[in-house]
Amino acid sequence: MATAFCGVTGFSASSFMSSVSPQSTLGERVEDKCVTRSFHYYPYGSFACVQVHGAPRSSWVRHIAKSLTKAGYERTWKLKDETGFRRWVFGERARNRELGFLSALGDTGSPQRWPERATTLQPIRPRKPTLREWDLVVTAVRLAEMVWDTCAVGYSRREDAHAGSKGATLDVSAVAFDCRPSDLSVAVCAHVASPAKELPSTVQRSVCQELRRAGYRTRKREGQIWGTKTTKSAVQAARESERLFRCLTERLREVK
Repeated sequence: MATAFCGVTGFSASSFMSSVSPQSTLGERVEDKCVTRSFHYYPYGSFACVQVHGAPRSSWVRHIAKSLTKAGYERTWKLKDETGFRRWVFGERARNRELGFLSALGDTGSPQRWPERATTLQPIRPRKPTLREWDLVVTAVRLAEMVWDTCAVGYSRREDAHAGSKGATLDVSAVAFDCRPSDLSVAVCAHVASPAKELPSTVQRSVCQELRRAGYRTRKREGQIWGTKTTKSAVQAARESERLFRCLTERLREVK
């Protein structure tokens, strides 16, 4: 992706995620008493995530939940057979320490020692990481003592755009997703949104027509439009992202 987007005007790295799933998931068996571990890096912050698989009221899940809370994780969601926990991470030392904890956690959530830490908060303001910072994160994840089975990398461009009298935000992203044992998949995504949650009908019609003409699947909701299209390679995604951003910008500018 870095090579494909080199020289593509306005686009920069915007997301990175790597995860390791329990063997039960990879073998398509029912998940129980195991965890999925992942690390996420975005301009608005980075965090480690642990998904606990099992009935929430079981003694095992309650024990893991209590231990993760003790280790400074906060519960972020709760489903029938899955509970999610997250811990925000700041700086290189904290990142390496958290990757070490995820490694020690293992598929069964059984490290030799549970640390005692306070929870952390999401950064107040997003910032644009430098290329060196992105490289450091990818290198640290690659060197962590885990066999990652899923990885996703995204590049995007986001700008305020004209959209009739309301105004809107245009975001075009390309995401490469690799999940073993499947092949690499790459998709281009477009998002047009109004701060007032209201897009003029002329804007909606024009944007959706353009996206559908280009082979995108679209959906609309509360002043927002999404479009998604798979591509054959990262190079093709880079070209399509640049073309689409230019085209949608012109479309929005033309709408009265």
